[in-house]
Amino acid sequence: MMATRKIVPHPSGGVYSPSVTCHNEIIFVSGQLGCINAPENQTFQDECRAAMTKLQAVLEQSQSSLALATMCTVYLTDITNYGEFNEVYKAMLVTTGANDAPPCRACFAIAALPLNGRVEIECEAITQAAAATRQVVVPGVPNLFSAAVAGGRDRVVWVAGQLSMENGTLTGGDDVALQTTGALANVKSVLAQAGSSMSAIFRSTVFLTNMNQYAPMNEVYGTTLGLTGENPSMLPPTRAAFAVTDLPLGGLVEIACVAASSAEHNQTLPGLSASPVYSPAVTTGIASKMVWISGQVALDPASGTTELVGAGDVALETKQTLDNLKSVVEQSGCAMESVLKVNIYCADMGEYGTINEVYSSYFGKQSPPARACVQVKELPLGARVEMSCVAVEVAGSGL
Repeated sequence: MMATRKIVPHPSGGVYSPSVTCHNEIIFVSGQLGCINAPENQTFQDECRAAMTKLQAVLEQSQSSLALATMCTVYLTDITNYGEFNEVYKAMLVTTGANDAPPCRACFAIAALPLNGRVEIECEAITQAAAATRQVVVPGVPNLFSAAVAGGRDRVVWVAGQLSMENGTLTGGDDVALQTTGALANVKSVLAQAGSSMSAIFRSTVFLTNMNQYAPMNEVYGTTLGLTGENPSMLPPTRAAFAVTDLPLGGLVEIACVAASSAEHNQTLPGLSASPVYSPAVTTGIASKMVWISGQVALDPASGTTELVGAGDVALETKQTLDNLKSVVEQSGCAMESVLKVNIYCADMGEYGTINEVYSSYFGKQSPPARACVQVKELPLGARVEMSCVAVEVAGSGL
């Protein structure tokens, strides 16, 4: 095991670790389900409490707590459960002393979760050893979530999922371009208040309710961030974009991101071809070098086409996706053994077992990364699976 990477091992040697800590500073916690070993009559709120309790337990095993979390991502299978979830979430924030300075959050509905769960929660957090670095830099909704939280020696800034909201009202009507404009305006405002900027973003995640909205979203995204046009003003961050079932308040697009305190802390790695709107990998930080890698699907980089390898065959698509992920990881000065966290977005939770079988041949079961796996509504290019990750640079890589 690498000295810069510490895991909380899975009690039964599963394909993921409950958490992985980088440089005794930033913790990546796997998605926590509340339906495991639950009674048949378990209510939704009971399931939420169980998931939150497990999340807190993993954080405590990792020398942290919910009060030191920086970002929580909440997956629901039914957006109408949003209010009930919030009730349980608020209560847990109070119990753990996190309500006065809560983590950022993104919460939305997806198609399905493992084991027929109704809620899954993953998070990133600061260790107790680095607790003094954590700060809510932009307030959000009182006692529920913060708009931006900074932490770590390099002052990483997490930004909560932003909708096209103005004075508490969703704007943009049914026009995804207008909603993307509004959401990005809010991202820009939050970053400015946090002492950062759009040019310092190294990771963004775009949640759409329909993949048909991908092109108009991309056009606004590229223009607003200064990535496209005659004179691009910045290098693109890494990104994952996919369709979810529903967003809060009936939104069409939500955007969350992670940024450095300064664009000088980020570097788009040489030798990797970039899309106009995202980079395959970005390394960030001075004290804690980490590499953030964009969502990968089963494309053959050598073909130059948008045809998926093994299209429709989830085993073949998963293998090509992992080959692509491994290639970018290694070209970025990392190794598969230095991956901290993987996010898997699949098109059918019925294919979970097949995905796991291929996945475990790349990561093994000795000290695998943290992980979250959810079934989304739709992926780019009609892919069956997409994976993104974050890794820590291998000492002596020279990057």
